[in-house]
Amino acid sequence: MISKTKIVAGVLILLVLSGGILTVFWYQQLQYLTPTPTPIHYSPVALESSITLPFVKEKAQENRPIFLHFYNPECPCSRFNQDHFRSLVNKYKDQVAFYTIVQSVEGEPLSEELGIPVISDPEGKIADACGVYATPQAVILQSDQALYYRGNYNKARYCTTRSTRFAELALQSAIAQKKLPLAIQLAGMPYGCNLPSDEVVGQSRISLF
Repeated sequence: MISKTKIVAGVLILLVLSGGILTVFWYQQLQYLTPTPTPIHYSPVALESSITLPFVKEKAQENRPIFLHFYNPECPCSRFNQDHFRSLVNKYKDQVAFYTIVQSVEGEPLSEELGIPVISDPEGKIADACGVYATPQAVILQSDQALYYRGNYNKARYCTTRSTRFAELALQSAIAQKKLPLAIQLAGMPYGCNLPSDEVVGQSRISLF
């Protein structure tokens, strides 16, 4: 007959294992279903703010919207987003100037495949200028470099829900030179991973300008 001690020990082992599994599940999945924590040094950047980024000046003269894709190859959400971003580039590349912003060189293969420039931002200066602190995030600038949209690509993790494809809807609105719909403006709360440059709490940051 099994003793009570063995039963209790078995229950405790199961609880510990269950707790470990839940912890791993939280780390891998649930953490990305909640808004990305705001860094302590974060300074909000309002829509319609002027964002002076020298590398886009030439493209801005072509009177096209500018799309900045903030990408982190180490972030699962960024990787899940690749197919959707690829579809946007293929669909709108003749009407929009696309750039990928990365904090490591690992983001280059995707952008090289799509034929768009890769801009290295290891210290997060471009991200700070645009008010971005998570990936994946989309930033759309008007041709005069005024901030038109900053936010998520989609409510769904794999960007499969057409009714909440916020970045594409914002891009269509920018191409048509219309005012950004309020419903899309409210989709700016970031979900995903903190930028690598924001993960060291208390590290000094240098302004872009």
